[in-house]
Amino acid sequence: MSQYVCQYCNNTFSRTNNLIKHQKKAQYCLVLQANTEVEAKYECEYCSQSFTRKDSLSRHYKVCKIYTVQQVEKKARTTAIEDQNKMLLDLITQLQENITNVAGRPAVNNNRQVVLNNLQPLTEENLQEHLEHLTLNFIQEGAKGYAAFANSYPFKNRVMCTDKARKKLKYKDGDGEVIEDGGGVKLAQKFFQAIAPRNEEIINIEYRALHEKVQQIAKDGTAYHADLTGLLTKATHLQELLIKCREAARGEENELTREFVSHLSKML
Repeated sequence: MSQYVCQYCNNTFSRTNNLIKHQKKAQYCLVLQANTEVEAKYECEYCSQSFTRKDSLSRHYKVCKIYTVQQVEKKARTTAIEDQNKMLLDLITQLQENITNVAGRPAVNNNRQVVLNNLQPLTEENLQEHLEHLTLNFIQEGAKGYAAFANSYPFKNRVMCTDKARKKLKYKDGDGEVIEDGGGVKLAQKFFQAIAPRNEEIINIEYRALHEKVQQIAKDGTAYHADLTGLLTKATHLQELLIKCREAARGEENELTREFVSHLSKML
């Protein structure tokens, strides 16, 4: 309930007319009025009511309607501003996190689509065109060497890896249709089928060369200082590699095909 304070005797009233009546008729207040030279020193900045004492003004603020309303409105505005600021800070934080995440993440989807659209078809003719680049150096490195040859020549700009962890490969066939090859099984068979004649020719030539060296060493009796073990190891490795290549060409999954796809996925 609002109260009005008498500036002479500090009595409080619930209504303005009661305060005025009191100041006109209350004898003890009239005595105070007569004995005191009232000089307004303090004024309420909200309702302009004047007071001679600062504590009277302070008590008045507790019951001043205009002051109370403005304080409530001010608090509401402050709370609204604080809520908006918090929302903005949260939004800024979220945007900064998004920017950081986007900056740290390659534009996979867009880039992949561009690469996929630009892929050239992988055909049998294309594979045959590059066989002349298959050399003994590639073959002797096994799966890694075959992958390096494929990536540098027949598969260049024709095969892409969309998921290195799962070894998901994509390429286009002769009709331009996109082939999705999870694990690269189809592509491995296609590759080893295509290189089979050239691959066997190179391996057999090297195997015969190693065999002739061993025969020459035996003929010359120089086994005591020749690396006979090294030659036999190379020959055995080539024969075992040729067997795995033939299996791969038949579509059989083995250690060679798995390592080939693994190395290829990392290179693409």
